Amino acid sequence: MATDPHQGQEQRPPGNAPGSLMILPSGPSTPDGHLDELFGKFLSDAIETAPMPDFAVSGEPYPTLSTLVLSQDALDSLTNLTGSFDRIIANAIDHILEDREYLVRLGFPDVAIGPLTREPRGTRPLVGRFDFLRDTSGTWQLIEYNADTPSGLRETITVEPLVWHYLPKTLGQARPAGAQLGEAIIRATLGRLSPPLVSGPPVRTLGIFTDASHTEDFAQTEALSNLLREPLSRSGIEVVVGDVDNLHLLQGRLHFQTGPVDAVYRYFPFESLLGLPAWTTLFTAVANGQ
Repeated sequence: MATDPHQGQEQRPPGNAPGSLMILPSGPSTPDGHLDELFGKFLSDAIETAPMPDFAVSGEPYPTLSTLVLSQDALDSLTNLTGSFDRIIANAIDHILEDREYLVRLGFPDVAIGPLTREPRGTRPLVGRFDFLRDTSGTWQLIEYNADTPSGLRETITVEPLVWHYLPKTLGQARPAGAQLGEAIIRATLGRLSPPLVSGPPVRTLGIFTDASHTEDFAQTEALSNLLREPLSRSGIEVVVGDVDNLHLLQGRLHFQTGPVDAVYRYFPFESLLGLPAWTTLFTAVANGQ
């Protein structure tokens, strides 16, 4: 969440001077238990709407009302850095895909290099998450880029607005920083499923698959499908969800249990996919030009 730089200093949330952070408490920390009551309602809503069946980690709730509030300057800096690193990643991908020997040195087996080198140039992962930490001097440091099975969609698109809903007075002039993420993902998905990145017959069914036995990945898959289902349907594209073991070929065409699919998005680690029947299925579909 970010504060409004145009508001007076006295109107900022307490402790939220430019470049500083504010942590709001969670749990039963008020004498009358008011925050405890709010947290119970918040957690219930988060579990149901995110969805978040994996809401507990080591017995403690994962989503909380402990809220990080950034100044507008800090958010702008983080946004600019994310854009810069995104362009760096996209440029690196294009160069790496042209260098088969380098792919081998990176550890990709021959069976994976073929499909990778057929990827259209100029594309990048549909959803990726840059993880930053802020050092004591106020400088953002990039520690990880997760574009394989990134979490964060539920937290940003659903949980963050819930925090905003339950703590409006405490947050003062703050506002959700990730409000545009959902629409951005929808636009990116439609772009990826349209010419020139897709040739041949138009995509009518998008299949999203994961390992249904992994609770978090399955919940993230459900969150993504819920986000995409209605807007993609307006473009004539159906969104279906399946388990990695559901993938199979029928008359040379890729199928889930629900029927044929024209394109797939995997919420499943690439390295874990190699050696599974699903990899052979996907490889054959790609080789057949699907």
